[in-house]
Amino acid sequence: MSLARRGRVRGLAGLTPDLERAIGKALATGTPPRPERRVALAGSGGRLLGGAEGDAPFALRAPVGTVVENAHPTFRWRSLKDATRYTVTVVDDAAQRDLITSQPLPAEPSGKEMEWRLPETAEPLQRDRVYRWYVVATLPGGEEVQSPGTTGTARFQVLAAPLAAELERARALDPPSRLAMGTAYARAGMNRQAEREFAALLRSNPNSAIARRLLGNIRRRR
Repeated sequence: MSLARRGRVRGLAGLTPDLERAIGKALATGTPPRPERRVALAGSGGRLLGGAEGDAPFALRAPVGTVVENAHPTFRWRSLKDATRYTVTVVDDAAQRDLITSQPLPAEPSGKEMEWRLPETAEPLQRDRVYRWYVVATLPGGEEVQSPGTTGTARFQVLAAPLAAELERARALDPPSRLAMGTAYARAGMNRQAEREFAALLRSNPNSAIARRLLGNIRRRR
């Protein structure tokens, strides 16, 4: 892989021109691209927006304040002590309308991570749209506990179609390219995934100043 004129990259055929230019700039500067689209999401860094820590009686793990690639995402949360079952509800944030609620999910032991994936039989979430979600835990006496509470919000955005296609092109490269994947994730606003790719790039190239700068710069965006 090398830089050609005007920031074009040799050795990564099949990528979009925008991604090629972004990779070229990343190679030249050590700075990952900024997200192509910006949306006000709750809890950058995984925090819930709008309430104190006590407003989340049990932790919602993901997706919170992030972008998801899959239009049938997986929702993860920590179990609540003594809960017997859970339901997950996904809400269209703009329309303020519940879209789907899961069937009752049997509880795991307290402190264990729970998860539920939007079924493939369900209508996929719309790309480039913002959603929020919440979990209701039921206790043995029938009492219900919701997380987040009334002043907390857990939002996420489904990745826009052009950026999802861009990621697929980067993923299809043969041989695989950590640089291309990290850059594509950064353009998508998926900083955790970009950090993972740049960390792997540095492990494979421990003497590379550019790889070290890319990793350091994406980490500073947490």
